[in-house]
Amino acid sequence: MNTAAQRVHPVREFAGACGDLGTFLPLTIGAIMVGGLPAGSVLAGFGVAYLITAGFYRVPIPVQPMKVAGAVLVTTSPALDAVIGGGLVLAAVFLILGTGDLITRLARIVPPAVIAALQAGLGISLGWKAIGMLSSTPVAGFALAGLAGALLLWRPHWPIALIVLGAGIAILPWIGTAGPDALPAAAAATMQFQLPGIDALITGIVLIALPQFPLTLTNAIMVTERVGREFYPGAHRVRMRRLSVTTGLMNLVTAPFGALPMCHGAGGVAAHFRFGARTWYAPAGLGIALLGLGLFAATDTTRLLARIPDAALGTLLLIPAIDLVRIVRPARYAPTDRVFIVLLAAVAIASPALAFVIGMIGIPLWYRFRGESHPEGNG
Repeated sequence: MNTAAQRVHPVREFAGACGDLGTFLPLTIGAIMVGGLPAGSVLAGFGVAYLITAGFYRVPIPVQPMKVAGAVLVTTSPALDAVIGGGLVLAAVFLILGTGDLITRLARIVPPAVIAALQAGLGISLGWKAIGMLSSTPVAGFALAGLAGALLLWRPHWPIALIVLGAGIAILPWIGTAGPDALPAAAAATMQFQLPGIDALITGIVLIALPQFPLTLTNAIMVTERVGREFYPGAHRVRMRRLSVTTGLMNLVTAPFGALPMCHGAGGVAAHFRFGARTWYAPAGLGIALLGLGLFAATDTTRLLARIPDAALGTLLLIPAIDLVRIVRPARYAPTDRVFIVLLAAVAIASPALAFVIGMIGIPLWYRFRGESHPEGNG
C-alpha cells in the first residue's frame, strides 16, 4: 500500500485522528484532574508530539500517554518535578537505544512468538477495559457498540469515530454523566519550563521510569513496528530505531514543561487505521489542534473532554482491540510457538514485562531441551 499516493479524504482523516481517544483520554484526563499536571502542558505536549511523529513517519503513528506514568499520577499524585524527572530519564534512555544499534540487536534475540503474544495480550487487555467502560452504562454502551459495528459492516467509509463521539455526547442527558465544574488549581497553572533536582530525579526514576521502561520497549516499540507493518506495509520509516528516537525526542522536548510522559502504541495504530486515517494529515491535524487548544483553551477543552461518556470511549477502544488480536494469525507459527503465544498472551494481560521475560528465557530453553532449532516466525 503506497500511503503517500492515496487520495486524502479530510473528514475520514479527521475521524481516524480521533479514533484513539479511547486510549488517550482516560489517562490524560486523570493525569490532569487527579494528578494535577498543567492542562495546557499536557494538551500542548501531545500536540507537539503528534507533529513530530507526523514528520518522522508520514503515516498515522499514534502518541499515547505512558500507562505506568498515568497510573502513578492517578494513584499517588507525585510532585510535578518528579514527573518531569521520570520523563527526561525515559527520553534519554530511548534516544540512546535508538541512535545506536542497541535496540535492533535486542530485537534480533526476541523470539517472534513473544512479540505475537504481547500483541494478543494487549488486544485482550484493551478489549477487557473497553467492556468495563461499556458496562458503566450498559444500555448506552452496548447501543453505541452496536451502532459502530453496524457502520463498520455497512458504511465503513463514514466517519465512524466522530459519529460515535457525537452520539455519546447526545445521550448525556439520559445517562446522567456530569463533567467537572472546575479544574484543580495545579491543573490550571500556567505552563512553565523547569528542570528537576536530584531528589525529584531519583523519585521519577523509581516511580515512573523503571516500571515504565519494559512496557514501552515491548508494546510501544517492538509491537508497534509489527502492527505498523501490517496496516501500512509501504511505510518503510516505521522501524524500531525510529520509534525509539521519536519516543525519546518527544519526551525530551515536552517533559520540562510538565507534559505527561508519552510513547507510541500498537493499539493506536489499529485505532487510527480502523476509523479512517491513512496519511500523515491525520496526526498533523490532530497535533495542530491539540497544540492550539493547549496554548489558548486548555481549561475549557479539558472540561469538555472530561464530559465524553465512557460508553463512547469504550466503543472506540473495543474495535482496535479486536483488530490487534485478529491480526496475530497463529497459523503462521510452528505448533509449539502457538502454545507459547496463548500462554504468554494470558500472562501479558496482567504484566507485559513478565510475559516478555518468561518468553525470552523459556522459549529458547524449551527448544534447547528438546534438541530442536527454533523455527523463525513469519510475523
